Amino acid sequence: MKYWIKKHRKWILAVAHLLVIPIILFFRCLSDNMLSTDRVCSWRRIGALCPTCGGTHFVYALSNGDLLAALKYNAFLFLLTVFFVLTLVFIDLAVWFDLSFPKKALKKMYSIPTLIILGVIMILFLILRNWRIWILLFQ
Repeated sequence: MKYWIKKHRKWILAVAHLLVIPIILFFRCLSDNMLSTDRVCSWRRIGALCPTCGGTHFVYALSNGDLLAALKYNAFLFLLTVFFVLTLVFIDLAVWFDLSFPKKALKKMYSIPTLIILGVIMILFLILRNWRIWILLFQ
């Protein structure tokens, strides 16, 4: 099995890239449906930004190609998207052209210190983005 995967890795990678298209279309339709309702999110009533509203607006803006709006709606998801796209580009370069620098870059990107830094950024983002809720909860 391992030999088969190694022998056909370029085709597997091409099929995996084709699977990204239906995933993008699914999230685009989902965000369209969620944003078309007239209901107001209950988090907005207390003056906070709920994680799903920011994520929904982020997906909608990103699927429309509006990168600045996507960054505004959810900076952490934008950072993760850039991280994911760089990962795909480095995997493509490593598999299709057999280059060594993408392999080294991937090892650094997925090292323990890098993942810890991403985790700390995520926690700080969640705390700082919803500072109004924290004030209300701890009064």
